[in-house]
Amino acid sequence: MNPRDKIPWARRVKKNEIRRVYQHDAAGVRDVAEIDALGLALYLRCVDILCVKKAREGGGLRCPSCYLDESSPTETYIPYSGRFYRGMDEIALTCPACGFAFTNVEFYMSFRGRQLHSGGAAPAFEHFVHHFPAERDAVKKLLLIDRLITSFHYSLRSKPDWPTRSVGPNLIEGRLKDIIAFLDELSGTEKGRGGDEQQKTDMGGENFAPKNKKAVRTGRARTTRRRTGR
Repeated sequence: MNPRDKIPWARRVKKNEIRRVYQHDAAGVRDVAEIDALGLALYLRCVDILCVKKAREGGGLRCPSCYLDESSPTETYIPYSGRFYRGMDEIALTCPACGFAFTNVEFYMSFRGRQLHSGGAAPAFEHFVHHFPAERDAVKKLLLIDRLITSFHYSLRSKPDWPTRSVGPNLIEGRLKDIIAFLDELSGTEKGRGGDEQQKTDMGGENFAPKNKKAVRTGRARTTRRRTGR
């Protein structure tokens, strides 16, 4: 069985799902069910990104069978402290709770190349996972969504405060260039939402959108050079 079928992960959301919520809200139509559906999809995606982060840091591998059990979903972690890389030795793993069997290689191949690395944006994903489920106000839910999708990865080494790339590709279907253009398009509807950067910051913790626009442009240019080889 293909590892991606055996160990599934939450999907990235479609641009139209986000665009529809923003357009409706800008027009004064705040559809709570629509906002909740988008928020849930982003929440599940963030949870899985953090799950991969935990696995890569030696915190164990989440059993997909227990997690996706419709009758009683639980998070069962199988101990594993090895690294993930091509050509690694294959190790058989079995969930102690349900008996589901898979290997470390299957787990690695299931998330490889699927934009599930938290990179330098873990605080943004963690913030959303922590705050969104408890929020009841539709306006604040939308602000949390906006805060998340406009966040940036930050350098983990020489310049930890320097943004390097949008989190968009982790959460939204499409290529980086198209997603950046899409996020720029969404910015044109912000006036209709009644929210600003200060409101996003006031909702707990720091704002993960960069304040240094020059740094943002430099981060985008670096990404472009890495992709084109220039």
